[in-house]
Amino acid sequence: MAVSPVDYFTRRTGSTLFNIEWVKKWQKPILNYMAERLSWTDKEIEHYRAEMDAEIDEATRPADED
Repeated sequence: MAVSPVDYFTRRTGSTLFNIEWVKKWQKPILNYMAERLSWTDKEIEHYRAEMDAEIDEATRPADED
């Protein structure tokens, strides 16, 4: 069971590493679905949105910026 969008996109599917455009396309729908199914508060939704944005930023950062 995936417990967060980062968990789903990175750990369960590997898409953050191999298909970032797919992640960007589905980030919001997956976040909304999980928020509804898991009864997240607005604060939790914002936390997971920020966590996912950070994951995408890290995955798309050029290697020489590390």
